[in-house]
Amino acid sequence: MKSSLSLALYLLVAARGGGVISAVPRRERPLGRLLWLHAGGDATPKSLGQRLTRLVRAESGISVVVTADCVEPVDERNFPAGTLFEPTPEDRTADIRSFLDHWQPDLFVLAGASLPPATIVEVHQQDVPALLVDVRVPRQRGLFGLFRPDPATAVMSVAPWP
Repeated sequence: MKSSLSLALYLLVAARGGGVISAVPRRERPLGRLLWLHAGGDATPKSLGQRLTRLVRAESGISVVVTADCVEPVDERNFPAGTLFEPTPEDRTADIRSFLDHWQPDLFVLAGASLPPATIVEVHQQDVPALLVDVRVPRQRGLFGLFRPDPATAVMSVAPWP
């Protein structure tokens, strides 16, 4: 991984957490392959759900767990039957590790305009294949953008993205 002061500082803070690991009771992990979709920022849950429905029809034995912090509300009827909807883990190392240890996803799909650095780094460190779908990184504008270190740029160097 390339060195980045801003990413290193972000991950240092994320590792400290400052709180208690999310104590959300989780359902049992389904057997077989599991895809974790995180719809963040300005993701469009309806179209993501439609694409997942086609994928699940084409590839039997795939289960889906969805987390979302997007602006558009998530209508569960747009997703394949049996999709599990879970609260989004905080972008803190301990929360992400706990989430990944429980769900053990076979694929992580990140959609929308958020790039949670601790999540991406932990997914990579646990060797979970990942896809970025419809991700847009907003540019910093003005003088502030020239001098502010951006962890999003550094986090993109964590793994070779397809």
